[in-house]
Amino acid sequence: MEVEQFPAAQTALEEYQSIEQQMASPEVVTNPDKMRKLGRRHAELGAIVSAYQSYTAVRDDLEAAREMAGEDPEFADEAKRLEAGAAGGRGEAAERADPARPR
Repeated sequence: MEVEQFPAAQTALEEYQSIEQQMASPEVVTNPDKMRKLGRRHAELGAIVSAYQSYTAVRDDLEAAREMAGEDPEFADEAKRLEAGAAGGRGEAAERADPARPR
């Protein structure tokens, strides 16, 4: 398994998923203050999680295209296209995970 490049984004994803589980529990559903608090945090994390999930999808597609590139030249072209997308996604994911981090 590859070492995670964006531990802050991975942590945000885990918190996001935990919040979704909490929001589905009867204890939270019947507590408007708790639901509101969790809903706000869920919304805050949404942009980070979305960017991170987009990045990981492109990364996974790139890995598959690289594996297939030896068998089919079209996949080599697709791998090049995805490399450009993955590079842009890394920057976006890093920025959303830590907006104060200098670039």
